Amino acid sequence: MPTPRRPRRPGVIGHRGLERRRIGSVNDVPVVHPADVFVDVATAPARARWSLDDVVALGDALMNWGEPWGEELAEVATAYRGRRGCAHLRAALAMVRPGAESAMESKARVRFVRAGLPEPELNQNIVTDGGLWLARVDMLWRAARVIVEYEGDGHRERRQWRADIERVRRLEAAGYRVVRVTIDDLSDPVRFAALVGLLRVLVAPDASGRAQRQAS
Repeated sequence: MPTPRRPRRPGVIGHRGLERRRIGSVNDVPVVHPADVFVDVATAPARARWSLDDVVALGDALMNWGEPWGEELAEVATAYRGRRGCAHLRAALAMVRPGAESAMESKARVRFVRAGLPEPELNQNIVTDGGLWLARVDMLWRAARVIVEYEGDGHRERRQWRADIERVRRLEAAGYRVVRVTIDDLSDPVRFAALVGLLRVLVAPDASGRAQRQAS
């Protein structure tokens, strides 16, 4: 049987190899297995390849599906060893974590770690010593009692905005420092550098002090 030709039309990048992909089903529609999609977007030709941050965000999302996706992703990545894009794939897989509940949380975590900050815990429940639940937070540096909350546009809705203010008050009253960030803090280089500088002082003051002494 002849090999099917790749589709060629505007806006479409054709690929061979579907016959080697596992096929699943979503609403009775056949789809490529998510682990294979993860590999495909990480190892596509350079012009179509997803960024490291985007690939990690996809991997984080898969990890939250309640199945052993870490093993699935590792197996598929291992089978892809030595081929085009495998270094990009390995770099993304090394950064995938369970716990992120949005793509922007994933991207923020990756950028913080890449900037040299310790890796935070993701979506943790904050409970007082007396057992009172205070909040579920996006990113937590537990020992430093520092929290980062990513504020998407949905937080501008009136009820959510009011709830967020009261929530931050509870956390700060319990001794936590809450740093609220937006897309602008992550996308603007100057603002991101300032944010990382603040977090470095709050989360890793010893490392920050050493860096300042070395610079002087």
